Amino acid sequence: MNAVEGKVRSQRYVPDIDGMTTGAFSGKLEGNLISTLPITVSNSNRNWSAFLYDRTLKKARPIGVFDGKAWATVPVSGVADLFVGHPVTADKPGVFLQLTQTGTTAWKLEVHNPSDKPVATMLKPNAHFDPFQGKQFPIKPITIPAGSSIILDL
Repeated sequence: MNAVEGKVRSQRYVPDIDGMTTGAFSGKLEGNLISTLPITVSNSNRNWSAFLYDRTLKKARPIGVFDGKAWATVPVSGVADLFVGHPVTADKPGVFLQLTQTGTTAWKLEVHNPSDKPVATMLKPNAHFDPFQGKQFPIKPITIPAGSSIILDL
C-alpha cells in the first residue's frame, strides 16, 4: 500500500489508514484478490460527505462514515489508484457538508449550519480529489445563517 496522503496504520484484515488532518487516503493498492477489500480511513468527520474515487475508471461514488471512519470496499486486481475520504473540508468541524455529483463534471455542495448562531467557515477542496482539479472554490469564508444551508455549484 503506497500512500501519498494519509498514513497506513494497519494492513491486517481491514487496512486502516489514518486520514490525519484531511480525513483522506490517496494512493495505490496492489494485489490480486478474489473478493473486494474493505478499507477504513480514520479521523473522518461524521458530518461531512466521503467519496471513493477510482483514478483508473475515472469514477466517484459516495461512501459511508461511521464512528469517525470512512468505509469503502474496492476490488483489487493489479494496481488500484484511489482516493478515499473527504473531497471537501471546512475549518469549522460542526458544519455539515453534503456533496452530490449532479453531472459528469458538475457537483453541488450543501453547507449546513445546525447551530443557533451564524457561522463563518472556510471551505477547502482536497488536492488529491481529481474531479476538483481546476474547480473554483470560495477564497474567503462563507457565512451560513443559523439553522440553515447554503448550496454551492462546483
